[in-house]
Amino acid sequence: MTKLMSKDESLTPNGLYVGVATLASMVFTRYPGAFPVRWFVPPVVFAASMKYFLPKTSDNLVEYYEKKEYQYAPQLSETRRNYWEKAQQYWYTGVDHLTMTGDKLRSLFSTGVQDVQRSTGLQISTLLPQENKTVPDKVATPEVSGKKII
Repeated sequence: MTKLMSKDESLTPNGLYVGVATLASMVFTRYPGAFPVRWFVPPVVFAASMKYFLPKTSDNLVEYYEKKEYQYAPQLSETRRNYWEKAQQYWYTGVDHLTMTGDKLRSLFSTGVQDVQRSTGLQISTLLPQENKTVPDKVATPEVSGKKII
């Protein structure tokens, strides 16, 4: 058991945080229409809070589980790993597609703002995010620019 707990992490406050988060998820999903949610949410909250509050201990537990799973049920272990790899591929593909979609939307928005500026003469390009903002060396003051303030 001591091999599973990391010596770098304190179990006293962090373990309590994991327990409170898990129990809170059980309370928040306790209404009559939440039968499937009630069974699904607490284990997910437990795993996520373990990974957040006790990351090294959580990694040790996962490693221990995978070792025992492979030892006692190698076919199940292989199948689970294949499904996990497939899920990771789908996840990263989805993230890549979302990134590409965001880039296309930014490009379309920029083009739309430029078209509106050209057709109406309004200077609305300040709506666009400025990625390469540069700060001028000297700020234009009335004395420097030669303009009069009324």
